[in-house]
Amino acid sequence: ATLGVVATSQDYPDALSAAPLADQESGPLLLTRPTHLPAATAGELTRLQPTSIIVVGGTSSVGAGVVDDMQDLVPGATVTRIAGPDRYATAALVAAEITQDSTAQVYLATGEGFPDALVLSALAARENGPLVLAKADRLPLATQAFLGAATFDDLYAAGGTTVLSDDVVNDAAALGAATATRFAGADRYETAALVLAEFPAEGKVMVATGEEFADALTAVPVAGRTGAGIALSRTDPVPGSVMTEVERLTGGFGSPLVSIVGGEAALSSNVYDQLLALFPTTAPAEPAETADPAETVAD
Repeated sequence: ATLGVVATSQDYPDALSAAPLADQESGPLLLTRPTHLPAATAGELTRLQPTSIIVVGGTSSVGAGVVDDMQDLVPGATVTRIAGPDRYATAALVAAEITQDSTAQVYLATGEGFPDALVLSALAARENGPLVLAKADRLPLATQAFLGAATFDDLYAAGGTTVLSDDVVNDAAALGAATATRFAGADRYETAALVLAEFPAEGKVMVATGEEFADALTAVPVAGRTGAGIALSRTDPVPGSVMTEVERLTGGFGSPLVSIVGGEAALSSNVYDQLLALFPTTAPAEPAETADPAETVAD
């Protein structure tokens, strides 16, 4: 990779905003702890020797010592930091780095809860569109400024009106004279299923818990790199609406790739068995190795 993008594993907004950027640059999105560079991440940087490293987030998210450690591992790399005073400003700065095509799309998610933003981030990465964040009842100034300066035809938002009000979504779309589309189900799982419906059936999907962000966050870099969607699941079982989309994405493929992210505490053996039943043979699905989510690295 000529470029690597690094964000904190301890919270979700920076990494979700950074996924489309990493995908655009064809580089991995790596995760770090704020004050400690995990061994797996250090190993990837040493192996890849990228010519540049973009750190997303301020020093409370990725400390100066971590940046120094990265520079020591990759002496030839140029390290730059993209950071605003809050998650909304940081997301807007990252969004400004995305080079959009002629039918530009922008993705709008809440900055106050991870599930909707997570599944939308995978779609944004696939479609090479920027992901910006909003509060439930208002567009932060940094988000307004980005949308006002951007050219886009379509705005996609995830979550119901309690997550992003109609005014917020409509105001965001109006800034680009764009058409707004909202993905909103009865709960986070139905919303995830609606976003998954935007992915073409290519025989691959990642399944992660919708209950907490750490495991699911590690799925985002891989999803971005492979173009796969992220299906959110309960610990037991996979919700019906999500299972329907997983079946659509994998049906008809002789060797579908279903990656289960997290251990049995996050996704039970019943979930594993549910997904295994999708396979035309008895070949086992390959669970992703995420014993320590903070140290998981996208190759």
